[in-house]
This record gives sequence, structure tokens and C-alpha cells, in this order.
Amino acid sequence: MELNAKQAMIVVNPKAGAGKAATAARGLADALAGIGYATVAITETQAAGHAQSLATQAAQDGLDSLWVIGGDGTINEAGKGLLGTETTLGIVPMGSGNGLARHLKIPMSPKNLFKSVPLLKRVSIDSGMINAHNFFVSCGIGFDAVVANEFAKSQKRGFTTYATLAFHQYQKVQPFSYSLVTDSERIEGDALVVALGNAPQYGNNAFICPRASMQDSLLHGTIIQPFPPLLAPLLAGSMFANKLDVMPYVRTFITKELQLRMNSAQYFHADGEALGKSDSLKISVGSEKLFVFSMSEKL
Repeated sequence: MELNAKQAMIVVNPKAGAGKAATAARGLADALAGIGYATVAITETQAAGHAQSLATQAAQDGLDSLWVIGGDGTINEAGKGLLGTETTLGIVPMGSGNGLARHLKIPMSPKNLFKSVPLLKRVSIDSGMINAHNFFVSCGIGFDAVVANEFAKSQKRGFTTYATLAFHQYQKVQPFSYSLVTDSERIEGDALVVALGNAPQYGNNAFICPRASMQDSLLHGTIIQPFPPLLAPLLAGSMFANKLDVMPYVRTFITKELQLRMNSAQYFHADGEALGKSDSLKISVGSEKLFVFSMSEKL
């Protein structure tokens, strides 16, 4: 190892990418060497929470960067371990949605990403909190969280599985009554989804909070109200067209924090991770920022 080389750790979810993650780790190490990074370790995650502990240790050891080869869950864990530190998170996306990677304009192909490594920029992004849970992309209550809960139990991954589960759950979804207080207003009514975005999309280019920015220290909220079933295809299509915020039965707002109360306990999620049920949630911009590698400086 060169004495002046920057140091990087690579964290691999061995289940990601249909077994292609290990090969990607070797390609990433070569690409990093080309820009002056020495890879001090390539480590596979062993269980839930392992990526966060590895990231925390990497930051404590003063490593310059920690790279994750995996999906949104592993990336979220690593991000939590690096929050408020100088260690930069790099992403090789191999998940079902890849919401954060897509917003950072990271190439989805590992081969193309490795070619682009010299072009990556180190930037800081906001974080969010839902109760005691960090998120970097979005959190949600209601239908999207129900689907996240079912997806977590599924043995199959990928967009097709997620879309199939969403279709089946939509047949059974029931609206809930809510009251939320933002920085500037109280909003009450019935909803199928209440979502807060630090970034615009869930993943797979499905935009739930189209105007969200990861650098404005604000959360962008989207409320999807009960709507006639015939409008379901139109609303779903508007998410992929990045136009959900101008559709009927959709209300948006912007805030730094909010208190949300519901008439019954509802499922909620952070970055697609199902977190159980609650009838009261506090959601806010996080107090700490995360350094990431991005293809764009403006996020």
C-alpha cells in the first residue's frame, strides 16, 4: 500500500446482483486504484445491521471512503453508520429500486460505473428521520409501507415482484384518517399514502415527491387521497412521468418537520424498509449530513 494512498473499504451484500457482487468488488477495487485509492478490505455482510457497524468502524478508523455493493437496504445501513462523519459513501447499485443511486446519477451498470469513477464528485446530502429511524430517500405511511412489508417477506426480489405485490395489495387497501401539523399548516383528511421525500423517487424512476431536493434542508410531502379505481393507471403512470404532483387526488406540502397522527396504527417505512405500525409519527430533517459520491453536484 502506498503511504499516501487514500483508503477505501468495500462492503458487499453477497445476495445482491444474483451472485455478481463478488466480481463487481474486484472491478471496483481496480477502478479505485486508478484514482489513488488503496482498498484496505473487501467484506461481505453477514446479517441485518452488519453494514452499519462496518461503516461506523470505517469512519472511526479514518477511512476516506466506504463503498457498498448492494441494494437500498444495505446502502441505508451504511449511510447511517457514516452520518456526520468525513468518510464518503460510494454506491455500486445492485438492488430492486436503487432510489439513492438513481438520484445521484450513478450508472446502473457496474462496468459503466467503474469507467465513470474518475468523474465522481464528493457532495453532502441531507438526511431525514421518522421517529428514531434515519432515511436518505423517502419514508412513507399507508399503502407504500404495506407493499414494503410484503416485499420484505418475499423470497423473490426485483421490480416485477414489487409491482405484483403492489397490484394485489391495492385490491385490499383501505384509507386511513390523519391529522398532520407542519411548520406552517395543519392538514387533515383521509389518505392512502402519506410520503415524505428527501429525494424525488422511491426507486425504479417512480417519482413520489417530484420536486424534492437532497440539499435544501427540507422534506417534500405527498398525500395520495382515496381515488376512483379507474384512475389507478393514470396515477401510477404519472409517477413514472414525474408528474404526480399535478394530478387530482394528490396534495403536496413542504416542511422541515411534522407530527402525524392517525385514527389507527398504520404500516410505515424508511427507504423501503418496513418498520412496523404506529398511529403517531414524528418526521423531520435530520441534524446530520452524509457525504456521498455523485455524478452531479446539484441534487
